[in-house]
Amino acid sequence: MARDRARRARLTLDLDLTPADVVQGVPRSMDCGASISIDDEECGTVRARWCS
Repeated sequence: MARDRARRARLTLDLDLTPADVVQGVPRSMDCGASISIDDEECGTVRARWCS
C-alpha cells in the first residue's frame, strides 16, 4: 500500500523475552522474539534463542 510521503509513518516494535533453561531459579538462556509494524501493518518477525 502506497502512502502519502508528506505524512509521517508510525513504527511499532514489539519485543518478547522469556527466560529458558532455568536451573535452580537461574535462567541459562532466553527465548527472544520481535515483530515490527509500519502504520499498523506487520512487516517482519524474528525468533532466536540467546545463550550465555
